[in-house]
Amino acid sequence: MSNSITGKQFLIIGATGNAGGLVTPALLARGERVRCLVRNPEKAEVLRETGAEIIVGDLNDPSSLTPAFRGVDTVFSVVATGPDIEYLGKNLVEAAVEAKVDHFVRYALVQNEHIAKLRSGGMQATVDSMVRESGLDFTIISPHSYMQNMLGLVSTIQSDSAFYLPYGDGRLGMMDLRDVGEVAVEVLTTEGHRGKSYTITGPVSISMHDVANSLSQAIGKTVTYVDISTEAAREAFISFGMDEWIVDEYLAYFDVFKNNQVDFTTNDFEDVMGRKSRSIDDFTRDFAGVFEPSLAQGAPAGQ
Repeated sequence: MSNSITGKQFLIIGATGNAGGLVTPALLARGERVRCLVRNPEKAEVLRETGAEIIVGDLNDPSSLTPAFRGVDTVFSVVATGPDIEYLGKNLVEAAVEAKVDHFVRYALVQNEHIAKLRSGGMQATVDSMVRESGLDFTIISPHSYMQNMLGLVSTIQSDSAFYLPYGDGRLGMMDLRDVGEVAVEVLTTEGHRGKSYTITGPVSISMHDVANSLSQAIGKTVTYVDISTEAAREAFISFGMDEWIVDEYLAYFDVFKNNQVDFTTNDFEDVMGRKSRSIDDFTRDFAGVFEPSLAQGAPAGQ
């Protein structure tokens, strides 16, 4: 696109996922040149229609990455949690180094001493280290738990006026996915972020009781948080057909949440964007129509 504001060629890895699904359209709306590496081109058809260049490839196949990285200035990368995190991260970083990428932005995983002890937490930390030691100019963006995860609990909120999670009374700095998308676009398109790591949180730590209270206010109907056992959560996930490796990781994180080991917030969003991050009340108000069974409207952008 000749009217690109930055003049850069962007490569988005994870363009059809949660964060990439916000970053890609935002860059396109600015008139930027955006290329997306995808495994399934059908899922990226909407992005193609809105102006993105689509290249089919797979982080498992290093040779497929060369065309995607050719001529790229700036990369936004997401490596999903799974048993092959470290291998995929290695392939990605090596491709970026080979292509002499100018700025590598990694969308990572919130980290602290407790998460680093978890299997996938340690793997993601290893990829962070690969990026830092690669010689690339980098920025690492680490989001806390998404408020948007509540959207996966809509059915019982509508049917039972309740949601069920094994979080106990633990508090965590939940953040709105839309906020981390805005930070990513800012980091990708402005200077001053190289060599920095940002942990994006909400403005205050909250418990699931706070979430239930906020939902109740937003939809005008009492919503209850029900603390369940880890085993009950496991049975539910397995019944949904989820991979057991992923289920084990979810449950490990739930234990961290329940034990109040991610009860923290940062000012990183405000430092980057110059305003406060969205609160749980902002989120529940904006998404009230999704949780309210009497309304049939869809979710706002950012789901």
